[in-house]
Formats: sequence, structure tokens, C-alpha cells
Amino acid sequence: MPRADDPTPTQMSVLFRRRLTRIYLWYTLGFIVFALVMGALERMGMPKRGIGITFLLSTVVLYACVGIMCRTTDATEYYVAGRRVPAVFNGMATGADWMSAASFIGLAGTLYLQGYGGLARFFPGARDVLAAVDDAVAERLLGPVQPGRALVFEDQYISTGGQLYELLMGHDRWVADLRPLVDPLLRERGRALGLCCHPYDLCTESIARAAGVIVTDACGERLTAPLDVSTDVAWIGFANSEIREQVWSVLPEVLAAHGLSPCRGGKRVGH
Repeated sequence: MPRADDPTPTQMSVLFRRRLTRIYLWYTLGFIVFALVMGALERMGMPKRGIGITFLLSTVVLYACVGIMCRTTDATEYYVAGRRVPAVFNGMATGADWMSAASFIGLAGTLYLQGYGGLARFFPGARDVLAAVDDAVAERLLGPVQPGRALVFEDQYISTGGQLYELLMGHDRWVADLRPLVDPLLRERGRALGLCCHPYDLCTESIARAAGVIVTDACGERLTAPLDVSTDVAWIGFANSEIREQVWSVLPEVLAAHGLSPCRGGKRVGH
């Protein structure tokens, strides 16, 4: 039988919430200190391989400690923590579970290196030229390909709205849909331009821009286009200003070298 001085269920719930709050606060503080220490070690010259191994081992050790401290043979405790976890903490746990490693790295990523990005080239026609521009930009920014390493990754998402979403979520570093620029080249080859991006495809551009995504025309200026369903639009999206500065430092020159200069005689191509 319960004793008179045993805590009531309400008191136990309050004690559990306080304990959980302390654990989360200590974990948050520990993570901040760990990140600062790793940043300091990186500045002091710690190799990237050593930093990666340290992050991996630290995560494994942390999970092992959590497993040892919270071990139980009760199914309810194991699966739902005794149904005592408050909604706020449950929401944080759900959000943490949803965020994959790729999403976490992408949200914090400000570098083109080992990220997703490049030129859209969905359909046959001048994919050889667009691919050459893509390769040239990557090599100019990141240097030649190293054995056993991937400098960048492609993400040929055949949806303008999807591309903007990937930029907004930080998965893609930058995307350039410059299909209208290859129209003169295709005419020389006796081929038609085919399907391009139209103004309605970019109807969510304002949402992406409000979230911090930078969307420009092919000349690097604010994107503008007629409100119709037929105009071919060339556009470039950057996840943040750092990526824009990095890519734009070489992209116009590379485009010009391949005969795809977006601005000719003051007139913008792709509008």
C-alpha cells in the first residue's frame, strides 16, 4: 500500500517535468560548449578527418549513455516514456527525428563544397553545353576532382516549385535554370528550344524569398517576368548570400566563355 508521504501522481508529474527540463538544459549547454570547442580546434588546425571522427564518436557515446541511463524492461516506458513526456518535449523529439543528417547539414551549409547544386538540364538539346558550364563552375570554385571524393552532387529536380523548396530547406546550395539562354545555339543546330520555365512555375518565388532564398534573373538582378503563361524565364536561386557571392564570382565568365552570355546589348535573355 502507498504510504502517506508518497508523492501523488500530480507531484510525480511535476518532478518528472523539472527533471526533464534540467536534462534538456544541460544537453543544450553541453552541445554549445562542444560546438565551440570543435570550432576552436578547427581554427587551430585540427584535420577535417579528425573533426569528423570526433563528431561520430561523440554521437555514439552520447547515445550509449542515454541508453544505459534510461534502460527499462517496461514496454510502456520503452516506447512512450510512460506517457509522461509533455507535448513540447514530444514535439522537439518528433522534429529531431524528422531532420535527417542531410537536412541538418544543408540548413547550416554555407559552402558549395560537397553540397547539391548546378544547372538544370532536364531535356535533350544542349545538355552538353549546360553540363560543360556546370563542370567549369565546379572546377573553378573547388579545384579539380580528387580521387575517391565527390566535390558536388547533382539534383535534377524536374519541378521549379520543388527546386525552390530544396533551396528553402537548405538541401540545394544553388540552382540555375538557364534553358532560354541556349536558344540561339539550338537554332544554329537546327533544333527547337522545347519546354522552358514559365512565370507561373515561379509562383512560389515570393515564399522562398521571404524565407531567405535569393532568386535572380540570368544577369544576377531581381527576377521579373510578364504575368503570362508563355514567356520563357531564366532564373538562378541561391540558398543564401554566401553561396550567391561564391557562385556568381565565376558563373557569368563561364557562361560567356560558352557563348551563353545572359545580357547582350543591355537586353536580358530569357525574359
